[in-house]
Amino acid sequence: MNVRFFTIPVVLMCVLSCAPDTARTNEDPTGGPPEWSSVEEAWNRRANSIDALHGWGIAELRWLDEDGSSHMEQGELDLWYEAPGRLAIRISKFGETYLVYGSNGIHDWLYTNQEEELLKWPSGQEVNFILTDTDILLVSLGLRRLPAGSGQVTGTWSRSYNAWEFDVEGISGSSMKWWIAEGDEYPSRMGITRAGHDVMMWEDQSRAKMVRLPGIPVLACPNLPGSITLLSRNGETEVSRTLVVFQGLTVDVEDQPMDRVFDVDVMEAGLKPRSVRMLGNEPVQQPQDSKQ
Repeated sequence: MNVRFFTIPVVLMCVLSCAPDTARTNEDPTGGPPEWSSVEEAWNRRANSIDALHGWGIAELRWLDEDGSSHMEQGELDLWYEAPGRLAIRISKFGETYLVYGSNGIHDWLYTNQEEELLKWPSGQEVNFILTDTDILLVSLGLRRLPAGSGQVTGTWSRSYNAWEFDVEGISGSSMKWWIAEGDEYPSRMGITRAGHDVMMWEDQSRAKMVRLPGIPVLACPNLPGSITLLSRNGETEVSRTLVVFQGLTVDVEDQPMDRVFDVDVMEAGLKPRSVRMLGNEPVQQPQDSKQ
């Protein structure tokens, strides 16, 4: 099984396309860095305002397989979230499910229709897959609450990215770097090293999506990333790029299948995979005639 291909597109989620990097202007700041306490307060105020979310749009996946050949797929994306840490993602093509990822705090799971295998593992278990860390996925979406004192007190100026650079701890098993442009509240770029891969996440801030909250004036409603790019490198080799563009984000989930997308048993019954495997165990083969 090609693990890299299956896990990287999730971020899809988790944590981007081939546009040039326009941030490298090598300018100097006009003022000092933002105080981390203010960054943390603004971030958590936004994250705490959203208890449930449904997002829909498109996902473009580019990756290298084990033979070094490049591939590209595009599909329709649905994302569901329930605070504080339940996340489910589905990518479909022509009405058929192509990829499913989910985490309900007890189990995480991953399915692709190419392998027709459902992988399951306990939430929080250390795995060698890239970007199957729900906390990282949620922080790239602006939904993960930050623990108190998670960042360095004072940022340092990065001329490479024309932004203030902060080290951020406590989000996952590895520290992250955030780059916050001068005058901004939120990072436009994040970086992390996991499983031997360097992963960069950045957003197109011109595509930010306002999330309407009931009873809240429009100007006070939060903005979430509307376009996220995720780039993974192994040394100098670019392993994958994933671009997610949200067409809509809403907290109105009354008509959404929230009880099903976070239930791995219900997902298994609906997907009817040819095999089911708990990581560390051998696959459990299903009868051939169980596929419809």
